[in-house]
Amino acid sequence: MDILLIGDSTIDEFLKIDEAEVTCSKDEINCKICLPFGSKVNVSEYATSIAGNSINAGVGLAKLGLKVSLDTELGFDAFGNQILNELNNRGINTKYVSLNQKKITNVHQIIFYENGRTILTYHEKYDYKIKNWETLPKILHHTHPPFCSKNVRQNSSHNKGSLIILFIIIMIGLSSSLLCLFESVVVVNDDRFKCRVTGT
Repeated sequence: MDILLIGDSTIDEFLKIDEAEVTCSKDEINCKICLPFGSKVNVSEYATSIAGNSINAGVGLAKLGLKVSLDTELGFDAFGNQILNELNNRGINTKYVSLNQKKITNVHQIIFYENGRTILTYHEKYDYKIKNWETLPKILHHTHPPFCSKNVRQNSSHNKGSLIILFIIIMIGLSSSLLCLFESVVVVNDDRFKCRVTGT
């Protein structure tokens, strides 16, 4: 395994509308899109796509020929199955993808009108757990570090990946609260198990 990506996944729904009203403040900076209340609004164009930071990176890396695995949580629904099937079709290992029967897959609805867009987001609260990966990846990319969430619980038997992350935090003197300032954490391992953390 060349790289393991951990993070939320979502379905992006793209909706183009042709009838709306945009109101702006005097400075024309703070603008709002207005739609008829209590009525149906026609959508002229519609498309869907799998998305999420880890998926976006994974798809690109897989195209470059790297062996990519994804660790993510999905709802047990049509969107979850759509994401899972498309990942498999794109050559991404989905062994660590979990379908949760009690959860709903994340959804973003991107509304396009004229030259602007408005995004409606739904994010499920997943109970992430650090899994026991069979092999340690050469690169570990985590868009939501596990030590930044109260909802994340480690398994009783720590895997090498989690131990290395904790080792790095101690060695470079970074506290977990400081690491939470990063949007993502990348752990890179060489053949001698030396590591470094970079924030993006």
